[in-house]
Amino acid sequence: MSAKVWVLGDAVVDLLPESDGRLLPCPGGAPANVAVGIARLGGTSGFIGRVGDDP
Repeated sequence: MSAKVWVLGDAVVDLLPESDGRLLPCPGGAPANVAVGIARLGGTSGFIGRVGDDP
C-alpha cells in the first residue's frame, strides 16, 4: 500500500504575457505544482487549499 502525500498551501494563477499583448492564465504555485509532480511520477497526491475573494 502506497502512502498518499497531502500538500497544503496556495494555488495561484500566473499571467504570462503573449506577443500580442494578451495575458495567458496558467495555474501554478509551488504546493500545487508539487502535487501535480507527484501524480505525474505515479504517486498519489492531494491538495488542500482555499479560494480567496481577491480580484
